[in-house]
Amino acid sequence: MEGEIVLEVEGEEPLTLRAGQSAHHRGEVPHRCRLSGPAAARTLLVIANA
Repeated sequence: MEGEIVLEVEGEEPLTLRAGQSAHHRGEVPHRCRLSGPAAARTLLVIANA
C-alpha cells in the first residue's frame, strides 16, 4: 500500500515488498514482516481458510 517491508519466511530468502507488490505463504510456516528502514509502511493482510 505504501512504504517498504521485508517478509521473512522460514526456509526462504527475505523478500522486500514495495507499494503495489504482494506475496503469499502458508500460515503454519514461521514468518514475520519488518520495516526495511526508518520510514513507516502501511500494508494489507488477508487471511483465507481453504
